[in-house]
Amino acid sequence: MEINSIEKMYLNNGYVVLRDFLPKKVLEKFKISLSGHISNQLSKHGLENFNDPFNEGLIELNKIRMDKTKLDSVQVIYNTIRKLPELFELITNEDLIRIVKRLSGLESIDPSISPYIWAAFCRIDPPQDKTFDLKWHQESYFTLPNSNCVQLWAPVINDVSLKDTGTMSAITESHLKGELKHSIVRHNDNYISESIRGDRIENLDKNQKMFSLNVGDILLFHENLIHKTIANLGHKVRYTMIANYSNPCLSNFKFMNENEVIAYHKLRTDNAQEFPKYIEKYSSKGGVKSFNLDETN
Repeated sequence: MEINSIEKMYLNNGYVVLRDFLPKKVLEKFKISLSGHISNQLSKHGLENFNDPFNEGLIELNKIRMDKTKLDSVQVIYNTIRKLPELFELITNEDLIRIVKRLSGLESIDPSISPYIWAAFCRIDPPQDKTFDLKWHQESYFTLPNSNCVQLWAPVINDVSLKDTGTMSAITESHLKGELKHSIVRHNDNYISESIRGDRIENLDKNQKMFSLNVGDILLFHENLIHKTIANLGHKVRYTMIANYSNPCLSNFKFMNENEVIAYHKLRTDNAQEFPKYIEKYSSKGGVKSFNLDETN
């Protein structure tokens, strides 16, 4: 797709899907590396000879992590992926950066400058595990403020569909409404996140789009696009590469460190005063944290 068409679709809908975009050679390198790390963690639990480490192996490790006395290998894998050179090679693809420069507005300011990558990781969602599903939210509540960021979401191991892996859903054109107020919401005894209450979305969710993507496809979306994840009720693990690209050259951009950004957004929720211990405790980015009721009021 030509870059002007990409930009038009992105600005109109709040997102654009680019099919068969990522280089197969680099995807294969990532796959081989990840397979090795999963097999390494399986061996730490005395488990070997999995024909399909990405699905059978990871699902077994997810069962083991429920026992808090044992090594949480899924968390180890999650954090390891964040620093893999193969991940960096995918998210810094030359053609991808060129498109991000256009969509973030960086190209019109200084095309020689690259975007700042605020976040880069691979989310892992095993089947039948709804613990950490994300409700309706906007990325502007989770990234550097005033950065006109572009978010990337892309499957890297298994194709993504509602039936097989669960997926991501977005409300088309919702970015045109600007940023909506978020609330700190307790989803269960161990999980809290910032979300948009249903009454604030009104009839917007009638314009809902659920994505089916193949490995190699990428989804790029606007920081104000309202979106959520849909639980994986299929039989395969959902591996999705995520990257957040910020434009550091905007006139009102102010760099913050990770702790400052997290505190900044949590404190501007409409019910922050009800969760002082949660805000104090959740002070670093990366990985998934759980909080017991007595720790968060």
